[in-house]
Amino acid sequence: MFGGLRRGYWQARFHVMRTMAPSWRRHPGRLPVPPEPLRYLISGIPNYPVADFLQMGQHCLAIVEKTLSRNGIQLAGLGGVLDFGCGCGRILRHLAHLKKTRLYGTDYTPELVGWCRPNLAFAEFAVNGLEPPLAYGDSM
Repeated sequence: MFGGLRRGYWQARFHVMRTMAPSWRRHPGRLPVPPEPLRYLISGIPNYPVADFLQMGQHCLAIVEKTLSRNGIQLAGLGGVLDFGCGCGRILRHLAHLKKTRLYGTDYTPELVGWCRPNLAFAEFAVNGLEPPLAYGDSM
């Protein structure tokens, strides 16, 4: 019940925002946007609009940045960032400008990682299993 309500909320919110700010249709750095089947796979929303995909990535990143900031940490000051459950790079794509920060993504779905590797080449991607270990060591 709440899943459908939450999805409806985000669909309505992004519909209003998209009509008010058509510039959201542009993707950061002109990075490729995953095809509709992959956007559906990570969202569960049929025909998940590109603008919504991009805005949700920005929204999630803003939450991460705010949480880090409250703890005295700046994202740009980190040596590396691991996006666990990166999907098709909805959040990581918004970090491409961080030239001094190593970016990594891992996901359970090989199709998503397979799309990220050639299309978001500024980061390193790996497929993870259901249990540890990850492809990345503790000292990253």
